[in-house]
Amino acid sequence: MEHRHLGRSGLSISEIAYGNWVTHGSQVAEDAGDHAALAESALGLGGVWLAEHRGSEDRQRYDALLRRALAAVAGTEEVLHGRLQVRLAAEEAYQGERPIADVTAAVARVRAMGDPRAHAEGLSLLHHTMLGPAYAVSRLVLAEELVRTASRCGDGTLTVMGLLWRTVDLFLLGRPEGAPERPLPTPGAGRAGIMPGLGRGPPGRGAPPGAAPPPPGRGMPVVLPAE
Repeated sequence: MEHRHLGRSGLSISEIAYGNWVTHGSQVAEDAGDHAALAESALGLGGVWLAEHRGSEDRQRYDALLRRALAAVAGTEEVLHGRLQVRLAAEEAYQGERPIADVTAAVARVRAMGDPRAHAEGLSLLHHTMLGPAYAVSRLVLAEELVRTASRCGDGTLTVMGLLWRTVDLFLLGRPEGAPERPLPTPGAGRAGIMPGLGRGPPGRGAPPGAAPPPPGRGMPVVLPAE
């Protein structure tokens, strides 16, 4: 049976027990005033996808939990606060309530914190918000960076997620063999790894020729490696 670490307690527990802690841990942590545990359980409750809480009432409860956790760790837990900002922005962008550019900005802030696992988690969530055809090229760039970042921090789940997304992205670009038709974009000098507008892609790659551009706020920068 696989085991996982329980927050910062130093304890290693089975994934079954971990799932129970994630489900009920937020209430326990909130009652105990443990802000870091509250944030960890709120993030865990979101799962690896977006919109896991699909009923209206469940979604509203989860949204409220994220906001309570965000307020609880503000000013004290920088990385947890950044991860919560990414999750909240991504959840809202997925529902069409917020521009994807907000998610990109939140991921860029987490990236600057120097925590590769938090960065990889943010890249995965950002990828989930970009499922439309206009983002075909951008998704592949993100998947490539996700694989590199998750591998560097030894997160097997996020590494596999990146590899699977990369496979799907290549297939949707008409490149199932995996050989790039052209080099992937690289950061521009002095842009701190951010390339605005890449999400739209050239005709025939991200969208059919003559297709309308993404709605305002949806053509967005992509987080890229600094090297």
